[in-house]
Amino acid sequence: MRPFVFENPPLLQTEEGRILGEYLARQLLQVSQSFETVAEADLQYMRWLGEWSPGQQYLVNQVVLDSPWLMIANKTTYDRPAPQPSGDPAYTVPDVPAWTPGLDPGWVWTGNMYTMQESGWVEAVRVWIPTADTGRTHRLLILEWIDIPTNNYRILLNIVIPTSAFAVGWYTVQTDIIWLNGGQYEVAILSENIGDPALGFQGVWQYAGASQSGDPYWGGWNHNNQHNTIRFHEQQADGLGSAAPYLSNLGPGDTVTITTASATWTYDISSAPTINGQIYSYSCTRTLASGSISSGEACTVEWGTPGVAPDVEYVNLTGHWTTSQPAWASNVVGTIDREPDPGSGRTTSDDAHGADVLFQVGYVSPDWDFMSASPTS
Repeated sequence: MRPFVFENPPLLQTEEGRILGEYLARQLLQVSQSFETVAEADLQYMRWLGEWSPGQQYLVNQVVLDSPWLMIANKTTYDRPAPQPSGDPAYTVPDVPAWTPGLDPGWVWTGNMYTMQESGWVEAVRVWIPTADTGRTHRLLILEWIDIPTNNYRILLNIVIPTSAFAVGWYTVQTDIIWLNGGQYEVAILSENIGDPALGFQGVWQYAGASQSGDPYWGGWNHNNQHNTIRFHEQQADGLGSAAPYLSNLGPGDTVTITTASATWTYDISSAPTINGQIYSYSCTRTLASGSISSGEACTVEWGTPGVAPDVEYVNLTGHWTTSQPAWASNVVGTIDREPDPGSGRTTSDDAHGADVLFQVGYVSPDWDFMSASPTS
């Protein structure tokens, strides 16, 4: 654009010329301010610029792909967006561990907790399958712990291991790239025995009254008006913990006996549980109704021969973290948790467990923020 020039300079020396000049100056100032406003507003929105180009300047909120990373600039920069690896990725547990086997009734969380010292990303995760018995379930998780004392966490990965993979040894899961940058992360496997019958159970729930379709509250049980459906919240009353492993195995042929100081009711169960979140529902027939139960009253609930849930297998590598801390993390500990909500019953030790990460240390420019990354395979 060529500069604005008056082609008739003598005109500027007249009153009409002065007025025209002031008018044109005001118009040019407004146009200039409009361009500045548009430029500032433009920076408030994301703009897709395609593949990152070396040597190009990028402005705030401009988005590029530096494969496999989709990144957004948070300031004017010439830096490369994608994280750059440092060294080679490595697992943290040996390929051929000298495991010590463990057993726990019903279900158990086992894992390893890492306090990050360097940033980087998870390229893969592997879990040790302790038995080929398909009467087990194994769920692999990566948890970001936001605040351990309040049991506040975020789930970064949640995968059920298919039964087709049930052979003793490591099973590797190729995941979407997961960036870890400071904080504490737990890699865990939740194992549950669903194939062996429980011997029975005795617990305590509060009577939540009759409801045709509503679920009982935390620590409660209820039934429909016809007494042919009975429902339990997995958590028992009075903070006695989860009964999910036992409720999972309650089914056809079992008789549930519910007692208070003045009443005894029995239900013959005719179906496997229908599980909706923390609610376990069963088809049934009430076969005894002696006495009445008040809403909110604590009830002893029993079926079969009360005992323990069937055992589930897990593995320990005794004392591994005493001498084998990875360079990118500190205070690594093994974790065992026997409560359904991770962290609520956790104990820690120097033993490693059968959940492991392939971690790549990496550096990323502070001028760029992550948006997403494509899978590694």
